[in-house]
Parts: sequence; structure tokens; C-alpha cells
Amino acid sequence: MNPDNPLPQFAGQLDAVLFRGLLGVRDKPTPFEGGPEPTLFGVMKMMMSIDDPVDELWIRHAESGTVVGGENLGWILSEKTLKTFPWMMRTVMKANTVFIQDKFRKVADAEQVAACWRRVLAWRGQALMGYHEPPGEAFFGDVQGTLAKAVKAVRQLPHN
Repeated sequence: MNPDNPLPQFAGQLDAVLFRGLLGVRDKPTPFEGGPEPTLFGVMKMMMSIDDPVDELWIRHAESGTVVGGENLGWILSEKTLKTFPWMMRTVMKANTVFIQDKFRKVADAEQVAACWRRVLAWRGQALMGYHEPPGEAFFGDVQGTLAKAVKAVRQLPHN
């Protein structure tokens, strides 16, 4: 995937940003992929090893104004859904809130992150979701303005 022009075959239909400049948790094989079952100690150790360069694909479907954010977008969940999550996951999630995940995605290159945000924040939209929300759970409203406030809150866009 070309980092400067991801998904060119969908030009006019999808806008895409390969969000770079972040560090995240190293990917490990899941039990479904032959990896071991996670232990509490293993999860805690994993959460402390946020040092692997990651990229996140953000897309916007032009016709519907739907924006799908990468892992640096906090999951957009209802209070009812969040209550069903394990305790450790609930500690890093916020119900009915658009937020930027800055606990598991750290800024490695502030200029690169800011450049990515400028491209994403140029998009207008009416619906915002991540790749992992349950069906029907999303933010509906002014995506551009709401996302800009969330980015400002974590100070990932200088001079904003």
C-alpha cells in the first residue's frame, strides 16, 4: 500500500489516509493463530510494551459521509455495550464518547501524526466508527468538528 496514496483504485469513492508516526503494542499470535491463551501477567506486560511502529488505515466513504477510523480512534460504544466488556477493557474505554486512543497508540513522530490528522480532519462526515464496534454503534453528527475536539484534547495537532 502506498503510504501517500493508499487505495488509489477507489479514488472518488473512498478517501484514505494511512495514518503513520505512531507506536503501538506488538502484534502477537492469538490463540486462534496458534498463540498461547493470554494470562493477566501477559496482558499487563503487553500493555507496557508500546514500542512497535504501527500504521492505521482511516477511510471515508464519500457518498455516505461515513468515516472509519483506525486503532487510534477509541471505540465508540454505548453504556450498555461497555458494561458487557471485561474490567480491564472498561478502564480504557469511554461510553458515548469520541476520543483518541492515546494509551495504546503513542506518538513517535509528532510531525507525521499532525500531517495525518490534517488530512483526516479535512473530511466532512455524518457517521464515525472504528473497525471493531458492534453493528449500529457509532457516532452520528458533525464528524469533522467532533473529531477535531478529540484530537485537540490529546494535543496531537500543534497550534490547534
